[in-house]
Amino acid sequence: MLLLLITACGGDETARIGDTCSTNDRCQASGFACETSVPGGYCSSLCTMRGQQAECPDEAVCDAIGNVTNVCVRICEDSTDCRTDQNCNGVTGTSIKACKPT
Repeated sequence: MLLLLITACGGDETARIGDTCSTNDRCQASGFACETSVPGGYCSSLCTMRGQQAECPDEAVCDAIGNVTNVCVRICEDSTDCRTDQNCNGVTGTSIKACKPT
């Protein structure tokens, strides 16, 4: 019964790559970290090869955001797939687009 109550109140919500954050708490449950140098924060994880998806979760690709290089960013088709404070921009060396701060 308690588990049902916690779930109903959003206590079991997991973060996705690119979600807003202000501390690691929101992102850690999903195995990510909060990149606070990005306006609004950005749940992400480290990766090594820009343009590659192998080190990132589904729907993410390795690229740079803000002053942070080599992190997993959310793949998008257009800006409607991104937060309102982000644009859907190309990932260098690929035909993939990702949500990045404006």
